[in-house]
Amino acid sequence: MIRLVFGFLLLLGSVGGMEMSSLSPMAAFILGIIALFFFGWPVMDGSIHRHIDKIQ
Repeated sequence: MIRLVFGFLLLLGSVGGMEMSSLSPMAAFILGIIALFFFGWPVMDGSIHRHIDKIQ
């Protein structure tokens, strides 16, 4: 769950950094790719499905 939240916040930071500060588009793109990796990692390894099964 921490990886999901960290990836989401990193993705928002890369978009906001390009929009509001002097972050270059290429750096924002690379940071966004890394953020999407962190964001999708818990979904791909099944962590999210295990948490959903615990709740039900």
